[in-house]
Amino acid sequence: MWNHLDLRARSLWTFAATKMSARRGLGRAMQRQRDAFYAHTWEQAAVQVGASLADLNEGLFAFRRQGQTTRVWKNYTPLDDPVTLLLAGNKPLVLGMLKDIAPVSPWQTFTIKSIDTAYQMLDGSPFVVKPARNTGAGSGVTTGVRTRHDLRRSVAIASAFDSTLLIEKQITGANYRLLFLQGELIEIVRRDPPAVVGDGRSSVRDLIGHENKLRREQGWQRAQTMLTIDDDLRRTLAAAGINLRTVPRHEENIVLKTVINENRAAENHPVDDVCGEIIATCGHCARGLGIQLAGVDIITPDPSVPLHASGGVVLEVNTTPGLYHHFDPEQMRCRIAPAILEAALRQSEASTRESVHPKWEVAS
Repeated sequence: MWNHLDLRARSLWTFAATKMSARRGLGRAMQRQRDAFYAHTWEQAAVQVGASLADLNEGLFAFRRQGQTTRVWKNYTPLDDPVTLLLAGNKPLVLGMLKDIAPVSPWQTFTIKSIDTAYQMLDGSPFVVKPARNTGAGSGVTTGVRTRHDLRRSVAIASAFDSTLLIEKQITGANYRLLFLQGELIEIVRRDPPAVVGDGRSSVRDLIGHENKLRREQGWQRAQTMLTIDDDLRRTLAAAGINLRTVPRHEENIVLKTVINENRAAENHPVDDVCGEIIATCGHCARGLGIQLAGVDIITPDPSVPLHASGGVVLEVNTTPGLYHHFDPEQMRCRIAPAILEAALRQSEASTRESVHPKWEVAS
């Protein structure tokens, strides 16, 4: 039985291992690929909306169009203020605010010292453990947590990123992101988990190595991240009755993870088969949180019926929704970036008018 100090020690080891991976160059190499994607995306968007672009360095870009000006940094735009970003980054706070708006998965917060709270939720079905605040891209997330041993391992990983943790029941279904811009739905994508295809000769481990080689060679045109061998991968394979040494059949599709953030561009698919009730529910979530640019993530086994009818849930609401999830690798363009840039430019013009012609008056 691990005690609190054991868990804390493993947490620090996870944090150190993450830093060492970055120092070996993998983190820097992938960051350079991401920066190249953002430069490509914002340059294309500027052309499409008729704006000039200035590269201010390190992912920061400035735009100008007929007196309108705005800036972006990678995924970040001025559409939502820092307080809104802080609110959306607090997963328990958001889930608490959404509970009267949309179905959410049963959840509980806890810390290493209060891990007994999480133990009490375990019932043999799978759970997800994640940091509670200010992380993204699947950092520190473990799926398929069923036992106390599973929970302790997941806690050691998640607490490397935040002292407050979240445990929630894992829902079966496909992952969809509904993107809202100033209250209007602009795109829905189904985000499939990362997978490899067997050739009848190579092990799963070898197939992962080959896929990562392609990602290094092709860069952001193929993917924004490398595939990592972690607990989520091992648990996902084990649930399918295989492991890293398994040799899949020719053309057999092997799903590698439950967390979708390491998928390829080609594994994100625009869809239009989501029912109106789901769209209305997700729009209500975005408006209820006061978010201008909101990526509402849901899990549902059947997008043709409302969430409450299928057992689906709203997972979270993101204020910096990944542009890459909306990237078309065949057309080499981000479908949503022009609309976002257009909104940011217009908002800057409205803010300028407000500052020049304020609506308030000083009482005499």
